[in-house]
Amino acid sequence: MAHRLPEFKGYTVDRRLGEFRRMVFGEMPEFIPFQSEKGRELTAEMRKRPCRFCHHQKGRDEHKASGNEDCRCSCNH
Repeated sequence: MAHRLPEFKGYTVDRRLGEFRRMVFGEMPEFIPFQSEKGRELTAEMRKRPCRFCHHQKGRDEHKASGNEDCRCSCNH
């Protein structure tokens, strides 16, 4: 079964391959590894977003650290 990969700031986020990808018709594709400097910056920004499952307003890192046991979403907190 196919599923749609998440997107962030115009990039497709491929966790399996560990990269951000942007493909625009007529331009060369852009691949940014998570471990590159720009990839680490994008990853840090992405982790500051609210949890997309429970909409908790703290960033994911803060939410995980808060030990919110009532939340059953899959952002691993």
